[in-house]
Amino acid sequence: MKNYTTKIAVSKTSGEIIELLTENDAKNITIQNYEKKPVGIIFSLDIKDKEVRFLLEANVDATLRAMVVNKKVTKSHKNIEQAERTAWRNLKLYLEVKLAFIAVEGEKEQRMLEMQKEFFANMIDMEQKTLFQAYKEDEKLRLTQ
Repeated sequence: MKNYTTKIAVSKTSGEIIELLTENDAKNITIQNYEKKPVGIIFSLDIKDKEVRFLLEANVDATLRAMVVNKKVTKSHKNIEQAERTAWRNLKLYLEVKLAFIAVEGEKEQRMLEMQKEFFANMIDMEQKTLFQAYKEDEKLRLTQ
């Protein structure tokens, strides 16, 4: 598991994520909160003159579950606060990897299309439901029988 020993605060990591997104032409960047805790980040991209919105979730609960069963993670790191820091650091790492693939594209318009492709499952509708969530809920969206 990556970053399970991090001491970097969620607020610092979320700020770094905002900076990464800003550097890559994202706009309308907001932190999504639940019960006064940051749980994800919403941003939009202008793609072919249309604003497309995306949601990246930190998924703290899944991170904590993974930490609890991972034998490499020490007992002192198996707590919600550490899971929050770890989940956000891993979200930043995920974003950095995606952006590295996108960076090889030349012109801005092509990079924006590549970003849409890389974050396709994270596109959201007006109710902030991701395309992947819609896929899981609606049998008609399934590609296989």
